[in-house]
Amino acid sequence: MAKIANFFFIFFIFSSCYISNRPDVPYGKYADEISSAFIRDMKKKYGLVCAGSGGRMANGVDAFCIRFDAYRHATIEEAREMLVTAATMLVDRVNAHEKIRPYLNEYPFTWHGTDISIAFHNKRGNTRYYVDGSVALAHIGERVATHKGFLVYDRAELQMRKTPDFIDFDGTVKVGKVAEREVFVKILEETYEEALKIISEKKGSTK
Repeated sequence: MAKIANFFFIFFIFSSCYISNRPDVPYGKYADEISSAFIRDMKKKYGLVCAGSGGRMANGVDAFCIRFDAYRHATIEEAREMLVTAATMLVDRVNAHEKIRPYLNEYPFTWHGTDISIAFHNKRGNTRYYVDGSVALAHIGERVATHKGFLVYDRAELQMRKTPDFIDFDGTVKVGKVAEREVFVKILEETYEEALKIISEKKGSTK
């Protein structure tokens, strides 16, 4: 599944780059301007590093797809606040950009068009991600089939996994090796509305 997800993300990146270089598709340039400004916003606010950007923009602008890396520890509460803030900032950026407006398939642009993930890396440890039950990967997006927004939080854990067997040209089978690997395990999934409610209630209780 991870390989399939990576394939589609790579497709989004290259399709976005291809569109931005076509003079007959001006919204590619505008999308790049928005993404670049948004990425700067997130770096300044949270210290996030962009790991890739693209979107669904084959026939007009449907969604922005942006991946971030964070070199820090994060709780679900912190990841939730970062994702909702990111979605709000991106939506504001898109709606404020008048030149891209005619090319938006839906206006005003909403969080339905945000596809943002943050990977929390363990910079000093022996593992790529923290394996203490904290958030390793957080994602906000929309399921196209249901048009429902969701936030998903995964933790990382070490599991024994076997790499696939490989058949050489001479028919020799090379058996895959079993080794300890980091895998993502879902902690929580919630709707965008649920996330907003939790954040709103928290802000209300701190007043």
